[in-house]
Amino acid sequence: MAVRHLVRATRHHTGVLTLTMANPSNRNALSTEMMGTLCSMLAADRADGLVGGARVVVISGDGGCFSAGHDLREIEAARNDSEALLRIFASCGELMKAVREHPVPIIAAVDGPAHAAGCELAASADIVVADEGTATFATPGVRMGLFCHTPAVALVKALGGGAAGARRAALMLYSGTPVSASAAASMGLVHELAPAGNVAAVAHDLAAAIASAPPAVVRDGKRVLTESSRALSREEAYRLARQAMVRGAMSGDAAEGTRAFFEKRPPVWPGRCTS
Repeated sequence: MAVRHLVRATRHHTGVLTLTMANPSNRNALSTEMMGTLCSMLAADRADGLVGGARVVVISGDGGCFSAGHDLREIEAARNDSEALLRIFASCGELMKAVREHPVPIIAAVDGPAHAAGCELAASADIVVADEGTATFATPGVRMGLFCHTPAVALVKALGGGAAGARRAALMLYSGTPVSASAAASMGLVHELAPAGNVAAVAHDLAAAIASAPPAVVRDGKRVLTESSRALSREEAYRLARQAMVRGAMSGDAAEGTRAFFEKRPPVWPGRCTS
């Protein structure tokens, strides 16, 4: 088992590599350090190639939480620096690209919240397995004054893309309300529901089953499947979404939403009465 700060990597004899986000005290927030560590671990596995690399990768989170999303303290610290904000959101885009373009299937094993950028990470995986008792999926940024533009890209793509995918994602994006694992499965976001407390075992069994197939065949299958389904507008969508995230993060609404979050009070939106 290899351990780096924030992420624990475990290689199984089945050919499965499990990357576990291990910062539960911060709800496995996707800080730039966490995202960079995940990227570097995926890159190292990719460099190992067909012979030494994993046949399937599972991404999970410690402490009953997959990931609550971006590290809000980082975003707050960069609020008045558009370049710093862009670097944060670009790092997130690089992680999602690393997941999508990894040569072997990636399974998100979701236990507890997969919210905001955490939902984006799950939606970027090839397969999502969710604990039917604890897993929730949400894009709650709208409630904090910062619409989840970049998570929306991955979510809409995962739900079919285009106008149909946007329509399926609309309730999550506009309301910010979490949906259960079973509801996410009905939407098409979750592929398999695991009995409560068993998501790690179910995800590994599924990964091991996939890993038992010829690795070159699986790799080629992912490559062709990805290329045949890729929308040419994905990168453009992310570019526009990152710009929107920067604008939103510098807004008064986002400032108030973040302050309210840290002060554990309801937000008072600018221009709106509190009564």
